[in-house]
Amino acid sequence: MNSGMAISTYPKRLGILATALILQTYSDETRPFTQNMLVGWLADFGIACDRKTMGRNLSLLKRFGYPIRKGVGGYYMESKRFTAEECRFVFQAVRGAPGKAEEEKEDICRRLLRSLSQLELIRREDV
Repeated sequence: MNSGMAISTYPKRLGILATALILQTYSDETRPFTQNMLVGWLADFGIACDRKTMGRNLSLLKRFGYPIRKGVGGYYMESKRFTAEECRFVFQAVRGAPGKAEEEKEDICRRLLRSLSQLELIRREDV
């Protein structure tokens, strides 16, 4: 795949995937997202989506087994791979571990950020 390809080339697929990643990464029972909030996040990533489409995306994800729940303030993903606190712990452990140069430690942290899809969360919380 051409890395210079515009995000809008696959808007429906990316919208569904991005919705799952946003909920997986940033939501929980105390931090739910409304459909309009999720639409705004997708717009920030250059993915056009309206509220009705977001509703269909959420239904599709739930139908395929994603543990998406609707609470008082919106939608959230019930279980996650890692919490923000667990991510912070891993990054602090990598940065404090002996035996690697600081440059190597930061490279490991950058690669972890990409693979965990946590870049914005980690930057905002100043790990």
